[in-house]
Amino acid sequence: MEPSTPKEPRTRRAVKREALFTFGAALGLAGLLVGGYLWLWPGSGGDAGAPGAARGERAARAVPVVVAEIEYSDFVDRIEALGTAGANESVTLTAKVSDQVSAIHFTDGMLVEAGDVLVELASDENAAQLAQARASLDEAEKAYRRILDLEQRGTSTRAQLDSALARRNVAQAQVEAIEARLADRIVRAPFSGVLGLRMVSLGTLMRPGDVITTLDDISRIKVDFSLPEKFLTAVEPGQLIEAKAAAYAGETFRGEVTAVDTRVDPVTRAATVRAEIPNEDRRLKPGMLMMLEVLSNQRRSMTLPEVAVYPVADQNYVWVVENGRAKRRAVETGGRRPGLVEILAGVAEGEKVIVEGVNRVQENRAVEILNAAEDSAEKTAGLGSEGAALTP
Repeated sequence: MEPSTPKEPRTRRAVKREALFTFGAALGLAGLLVGGYLWLWPGSGGDAGAPGAARGERAARAVPVVVAEIEYSDFVDRIEALGTAGANESVTLTAKVSDQVSAIHFTDGMLVEAGDVLVELASDENAAQLAQARASLDEAEKAYRRILDLEQRGTSTRAQLDSALARRNVAQAQVEAIEARLADRIVRAPFSGVLGLRMVSLGTLMRPGDVITTLDDISRIKVDFSLPEKFLTAVEPGQLIEAKAAAYAGETFRGEVTAVDTRVDPVTRAATVRAEIPNEDRRLKPGMLMMLEVLSNQRRSMTLPEVAVYPVADQNYVWVVENGRAKRRAVETGGRRPGLVEILAGVAEGEKVIVEGVNRVQENRAVEILNAAEDSAEKTAGLGSEGAALTP
């Protein structure tokens, strides 16, 4: 058996030949990739020598998009605030004199009219004094008339007549004073409203200032809230407000601003604003926390769906369809509300703006519109005239 012959080492020429072959293959692959890119990319130079059929095929690959037309709609700014509900009129009813409760004419939560008698205090002594005073007044009145008759006949002096008149006036004043003391023993409703809880019972010894009950007129609710001074130029009496209460989730109560305080707090730099809300059903109660929105600067503005607007650095842009191609347009936006954004400048009414497919288009790229403008209008219909929320 013959011994094996060792392989000859690879020569430098063979290694060089393999390297050249690898480099050529890589260069060819790169050329194929670049050529395919130029062939497929719309608007590239590779399209110049392509046959008409190929060019039509590439044009047919336009980006499918959904558009919406610029439209005008009602828009309003909303200044948010928190306030506390208060009664239109409110009073704590108390006793004016010291005496026992002799009669109670109301129950808890009762509706009363102005002048209704609520509580009576014992008045036997005063009633007796009133009867005595009236008798004295009757006697003084008769004496005055007798002297007046005598004076007219010339048998009495003017001084006697003046003295009788004075006695009659004193008796009249005594009657009125006792009647006033009796009136203090009868507690009446000063205005129409709803009574609170009864705090007295029959026989209770009352002292001046002791609480009997409360009375609130809640047919209208007053809401006081604070606004920073920067918003004061946007708020004035007569502006509409919308309010919500935790007790009535999902329900909105509407009213209007009635007054703006003439002073700004130097510590908080805020002023108090008062609004009134109709409350005929008396569901809102004094003391409730109210979440308010003051409707300011109501206007007609151009609007677009929010998805159509995208930011780049500090500028907002939209894609507008012109002659079947996408054109990027800088826009100035205003307030926002769910689903919509206010457009102040940059586009015109009636222009078609891309709302779906925004991330797939490029400048001057051919697009295919899949919808009519009315479809997008339906998506934003029913949003009403809500507006941008401005939080203090």
